[in-house]
Amino acid sequence: MATYYQREPSGTTFAFRVSNRSPDIDMISNRSATLLPAFVLFTAIASAQQQNAVGIFVARNDALPGTPKLGGIAFTSYAGPIGLRLSGGLHVTQKGDFGEERPPRLGVGAWTADADVVVAPFRMVPVLTMLLAGFSPNAFVGIGGHGVRLQGTPDTSIATWSYGAGVTHSLFSVLGVEASARYRMPLRDNQVLPAGFKSEWEYRAGITIGFGGGSSNSNRRSQSAARMESAKRGTRVSRGAPGSAPSSRSSVSAARVIDTADDYLGTRYRYGGTSPTTGFDCSGFVQHVYARHDLNLPRTSRQMAQAGRSVAPRVNALRTGDLLFFAQEGSIVDHVAIYAGGNRIIHSSSSGAGVRYDDLDSKRGEYFLTHLVAARRVLGAERALIEAFAGENAKTLITDLDPPDRAPAP
Repeated sequence: MATYYQREPSGTTFAFRVSNRSPDIDMISNRSATLLPAFVLFTAIASAQQQNAVGIFVARNDALPGTPKLGGIAFTSYAGPIGLRLSGGLHVTQKGDFGEERPPRLGVGAWTADADVVVAPFRMVPVLTMLLAGFSPNAFVGIGGHGVRLQGTPDTSIATWSYGAGVTHSLFSVLGVEASARYRMPLRDNQVLPAGFKSEWEYRAGITIGFGGGSSNSNRRSQSAARMESAKRGTRVSRGAPGSAPSSRSSVSAARVIDTADDYLGTRYRYGGTSPTTGFDCSGFVQHVYARHDLNLPRTSRQMAQAGRSVAPRVNALRTGDLLFFAQEGSIVDHVAIYAGGNRIIHSSSSGAGVRYDDLDSKRGEYFLTHLVAARRVLGAERALIEAFAGENAKTLITDLDPPDRAPAP
């Protein structure tokens, strides 16, 4: 049970109230049939963000004599829905030296090696993956080879080409399982197959670990899946108080805000910075992003913590575009980030060397969750609530610039 703080107005004095409610962020701990669709979507997005994957697998090759069982490794690198996969497997046997008093030694009884082009169309469309309960199908074609070495015989191997299909399923943000089947054929149509060789299927199953999700300029486009989630949730425009006039700012969508913030990925951190040219601090970045959509926020995180409307500082209560406020010491707000949907934030972080996304389910994200003290909703809020502290009245509040954050380095 964690203790959280929420900032609320009380006259002209602003205080924090302690609440012992635990944030509902345990989205990946229960793999039962009652998993929420939101978790399936999150894992789909997390999987889509991984640019590379390394895995181990077991296989049965029916195209080789004796249908050997193999164990192997595979490495896949994606650029959007297209990937290149390199893989190899071995069947290890014990070979004895007959007539000599020596223990059996390990040897290679069979092997496979492949280079495949993989097409995974659902990687960048997490909504479709969600409809398939988190499964993402793929198809592939490639060239390689396989061979056997039977007892007392020389190596026998041939070059092959193959095609097939597979499916992956994300268990956690980077860990997944996969299964595939490929049909192997000799690379040359007129090749006479060695004894026992044939054109037949090979079946694989294994686990994968993804890495290399983009949080820099070079990987910026890998965030498109997260922006789809932002677009989905950003269409939910909150209502003002009963009887209040519609806000002209309510037309600003969360998707547009996150897309603007995404444009500055990799911009360096600078204490007191407010410019994409020279760098941002945390509040300078947030202020600049919303200013591009004609939302005039105050300058510092403490001032921003009074703009808009209060939201419970729990992940399941947030909408894309909400502002999250953190206190590194006590209850004084000193850092601000934008909630980007999919259990992630985007902010200018000194410990992260600039503007970046951070996953709240990661160890680094755990630091921010434990220091989360308040959340405010500025999209759809009345203009007066947004700009009340952006003008002259802001000068009467604490105006010290926000300090660098002390989160663990990525």
